[in-house]
Amino acid sequence: MFTFVAKLRGGARGDDERRTDSTTDRLALARELATAGEPLRAAHHYSAVVEADPENATAHREYAALLAEQSYVESAARHYERALSLAGDEAVREEYASLLAEKGEDRKLARAAAD
Repeated sequence: MFTFVAKLRGGARGDDERRTDSTTDRLALARELATAGEPLRAAHHYSAVVEADPENATAHREYAALLAEQSYVESAARHYERALSLAGDEAVREEYASLLAEKGEDRKLARAAAD
């Protein structure tokens, strides 16, 4: 049985690749796919964006939210932490704190709230 991440490594297919000339295009496509209920395809594009542009706080945040929705809590936490390190705005902090509270990570939650 494939895991979500193993499937993700298989990549996007066909038109997805032709439609994504830049990280901006790819981020927009990831959003469209996530909204359309296609988390695997969306994750493929979010992953490509954060790999190509590791300083993109928005991509890390949105990817983290998608991963959290798919119950990939550890991966989501890593991307929330990266988003916080790049642009520690209140919305990211709240989303990350919510994820940690759901997971029962009291120490990390306290640290995230304090930062």
